[in-house]
Amino acid sequence: MSFSSWQDFNKFVHDVKNINRYFYSSLSSEFILNIKNTLLNREIKLTSGKILYRSQTGCEEGQFFEKQGFPINRMKPLRNSGVEGRGNPKGISYLYLSSNENTSLAEQRPHIGQSLSVARFKVSRDLKLVKCYSNSKYYSNIECLLNPPCSQEEIDDAVWSMIHNEFTKPIVNENHSSAYVPTQILTEYFKTE
Repeated sequence: MSFSSWQDFNKFVHDVKNINRYFYSSLSSEFILNIKNTLLNREIKLTSGKILYRSQTGCEEGQFFEKQGFPINRMKPLRNSGVEGRGNPKGISYLYLSSNENTSLAEQRPHIGQSLSVARFKVSRDLKLVKCYSNSKYYSNIECLLNPPCSQEEIDDAVWSMIHNEFTKPIVNENHSSAYVPTQILTEYFKTE
């Protein structure tokens, strides 16, 4: 079993944002089952020793007004106090990291003159990651409307492109709690698998 249409993800998003959030409808249940069926092809390994980065706005001031980055404990997420995020629901803390220092800085969207702290994290064991982007090409809603994917491989790639887009698009001043629901559900599913 696999996705039946490139629109499956959009239907899932609508369902969990507007109709059935905590108890899945048959539509959402089928979508998650199709995620499971296509997930094995999307696993990649992050090897032990890899350096990743985390940035936060702010820093500490020393006794002579010199600025220094936050201490180690401040750069780790506090348990059970996570704010609503792309991957984590409120109250569940996740550690967001980037393989690129500049990307982690840009994610903070700093104002001119604002101080930032950056931490380097070293991966201590091999990890499995989910590659959400499409292998062959990027599919957008417009691309799919104008040139609908036909083969099963194209449909699967289009759905995973939509998932990738949902994980990477900026969320601006809207209702964050419902905007993040689809990616939070997928994140928790990936974590359990």
